[in-house]
Amino acid sequence: MPRKKLLKMVRFVPLKEAGRDFDVEFWQKLGASAILSAAWDLVVTAERMKDPNADLRLQRHVTVLKRLRR
Repeated sequence: MPRKKLLKMVRFVPLKEAGRDFDVEFWQKLGASAILSAAWDLVVTAERMKDPNADLRLQRHVTVLKRLRR
């Protein structure tokens, strides 16, 4: 199994000077797939904290939409 490339970025600045630029650059370098994976991990973690037995499968609902005639 191929190993994932590890991205390391470090910045040391006073807290008052710490803007969001570094964070934006970091996530842009990781790409959309990593962002989605991290977001889903946060969703799973939050739900597991609320209910360890939560069902995290996607819910599928079927609905019929009909256009009203005027």
